[in-house]
Amino acid sequence: MTDWRLIDSGPASGAWNLALDEAIFLAVRERCTPPTLRFYAWEAPTLSLGYAQERNRDLDLAACAERGIAVVRRPTGGRAVLHDREVTYAVAAPAGTAPFGAGLDTAYRAVAAGLLAGLRLLGLEASLAPREPGEARPSRHPGCFAAASRHEIVAGGRKIVGSAQRRSGGAFLQHGSILLESHGELLDRLLRRREEPAAAGTMAGLAELLRPCPTHAQIVAALAAGCVAAWGVRLIPGEPTAEETAAARELVRGRYAAEGWNGAAQGRGVDLG
Repeated sequence: MTDWRLIDSGPASGAWNLALDEAIFLAVRERCTPPTLRFYAWEAPTLSLGYAQERNRDLDLAACAERGIAVVRRPTGGRAVLHDREVTYAVAAPAGTAPFGAGLDTAYRAVAAGLLAGLRLLGLEASLAPREPGEARPSRHPGCFAAASRHEIVAGGRKIVGSAQRRSGGAFLQHGSILLESHGELLDRLLRRREEPAAAGTMAGLAELLRPCPTHAQIVAALAAGCVAAWGVRLIPGEPTAEETAAARELVRGRYAAEGWNGAAQGRGVDLG
């Protein structure tokens, strides 16, 4: 049984949350720290963009500014996510280890298995989004929660978890949002949708599906237990190392709080570290 580190960071700014995700990933990639499952929250509403997403094309910056919503670019791909009332998870692990396999698809499914097991412990029957033969073209809506891919988690036909992954140097980082409350109408006002349908109605939060809504601590405990059962690992509570914390501070200054990173789509081939 492999020992993993379990971190519950609590709320922080968007720049810090993403910087610490990357710092932990880099330490895991270099085998300086064990594989890590981390949970956290957001101290203020923040909109994150995928690393290759065009900010000016997809985002209404004036609408974000009017509502005091910060904008930060993720190190992972995918589309925009409004982080507010949610529990966020992050997994950093070497690629190729059981049960994550060597490919993106296998890793997505293994992470989802842990999350689904945890959601069942909370009393929610959720599943992977079905993939129908001959299904319509993927949604071009700039918001992540406007549609569910085959790797993502739905309940009652609505998406409740949105995830994104990045692989580099023999390791992977996957993080995602587990909604407590849906916010499709607000998200639609922040994004430039053009002809695409609205996100409102395609997403759901745990508060709509479980009464009463579990607390952050209850969700973290259930998801951690689900991951232990699904992955066959041992989770040992821990904290970021001093080196990871120092690296995260540098990443905030040089990347996640910098216009050069947040403003321009990074494109394919941008490596972490």
